Amino acid sequence: MHPILIKIGNFVIYTYGAMMALAFLVFSFYTMKFSKYFKVRKETVFDGILLGTLIAIFSSRLAWVIVNWQLFSTSLGDSTIFELIFRIFNVREGGLTIFGAIFTVPLFIFWLSRKRGENPFRLLDLYAFAAPWAISIGRLGCFLNGCCYGKPWDGPWAVIFPNLTPPVPRHPTQLYELIAMLITGILFLLILLRALKEGKEIPRFFGWFLIAYSSVRFIVEFFREGSPIALFGLTAGQIASLALLALGIAYLLAPLESILNGRLLTLNSELNKNI
Repeated sequence: MHPILIKIGNFVIYTYGAMMALAFLVFSFYTMKFSKYFKVRKETVFDGILLGTLIAIFSSRLAWVIVNWQLFSTSLGDSTIFELIFRIFNVREGGLTIFGAIFTVPLFIFWLSRKRGENPFRLLDLYAFAAPWAISIGRLGCFLNGCCYGKPWDGPWAVIFPNLTPPVPRHPTQLYELIAMLITGILFLLILLRALKEGKEIPRFFGWFLIAYSSVRFIVEFFREGSPIALFGLTAGQIASLALLALGIAYLLAPLESILNGRLLTLNSELNKNI
């Protein structure tokens, strides 16, 4: 593994942090480039990325603490309430789960869209369209950092993580997600280009993303080390994946435009009453 990218004296750039920064840049470039096809203003897209990234980081940390509370609480000792809050949101300690971001950021996007007069579903679809690329880069960071590793396995593409004891061959679960998300990102791009070429409606990428990611994560959880069992022999990640799968299917089946038009009519009616 290669957890440290650059070290000059006391100056250190960690590979994981560098990959997160790269994921942010790629996601920003991708969404800004394609925003016109989703009919969303670039100003809204950029502001959503800046604020949404902060929400994603801290909600991912909070979700990790909740799921791994037994492990987290063992190191608390006699911490005061302020020390506890600091520890919970101290992302430098490590420990993040993407589910926290996936469940919370869409709520922020809806709020932001309403404030900016944008179509919230189009903004969700745009971010979901670019998300697989960012996740792929993030999983590369996990692989190089030696975290989110798999269970012991003596297979043809097993990987030894030297930071673990004992250093036995394991499933490279980070690369499983990386490859799956790369394929998803390429398919999304091809589907969008075809829709634009044929003059068809932009697909509901948010729903398809939830289905794709939840399916991949549900399967990967079988090979991932350290995932706590939650209910019915399933891990917390698999339970969350099933919830995302249901949400993705509901998003695809819901009459989104009718919902949006109904909300707009209600807002216009309220405005007329106040005039």
